[in-house]
Amino acid sequence: MRRIVWVAVVVVAVAGCTKEKNLRPEASLAGPSAVRIDTDASFDAGGSTDPDGRIVDWSFSFEDGTALVVTSGASVAAHAWSAPGTYRVTLTVTDDDGSTAVTARDIVVSDNQPPVAVLAAPAAGRINRSIAFDASGSTDADGLVVDWEFDYGDSSNP
Repeated sequence: MRRIVWVAVVVVAVAGCTKEKNLRPEASLAGPSAVRIDTDASFDAGGSTDPDGRIVDWSFSFEDGTALVVTSGASVAAHAWSAPGTYRVTLTVTDDDGSTAVTARDIVVSDNQPPVAVLAAPAAGRINRSIAFDASGSTDADGLVVDWEFDYGDSSNP
């Protein structure tokens, strides 16, 4: 005797039941490459993106033992260093599925050294005659001399 057995396969598709593979976010960090000590440097991670969701956490590390986590929707952080040197600023972004991406950039922190004023002038002059003063030998070890100001000890202006 022959038996026929019917087998039915039912496939049920439920919307939202399957999850596509999460795509990683991309971290982007903009900011200065140099700053003076004790001066805030602002870093912007607003260019960071998530192709299949949104960024929910921006974590900044400043390589001097200071870290800042921004979760309020703001992707900007500021930091000041108290010692000169080259520091690495690291940004870690986290997306709404928990994936992370990291990027970093270096910043040079310098101490502003005072310029050295050098004045060349004759030792003596004559009344009602011009005297040439030359300060072009002045230097600034960590930059450029951009302004010279002379005070002749009287009420005259150069």
